[in-house]
Amino acid sequence: MNRLADLSGVPQPRLRGACFKGTCPTPETLRKLARVMGKHHLELYTLAYEARIQPVPEDAENTSLDILMRDLFETAREMGLTVPKVRPSKAKIRKALLELGFSSDNSDECA
Repeated sequence: MNRLADLSGVPQPRLRGACFKGTCPTPETLRKLARVMGKHHLELYTLAYEARIQPVPEDAENTSLDILMRDLFETAREMGLTVPKVRPSKAKIRKALLELGFSSDNSDECA
């Protein structure tokens, strides 16, 4: 834990609190840890807050946002993908969402 604190620049008491006392790490703490661990900070965010978010009910649709986010990160990790250096444009994000099968309740809004 001391080494991780040194490498990440996160104070050891803060890291210990997040690990053992269940305190909520800040987004900046998660970014610092993610950099050192070779993970995307959103993946750590999901892990850090997973126990604080209500679990997905067993009878929930298999398309819940929580399940989808976990699958996206897991697949990216399995494929050895890294986070893009430049944030994708809204147009690229919209196109990717449509290709993944997202749809609008109001078809006029996507136009």
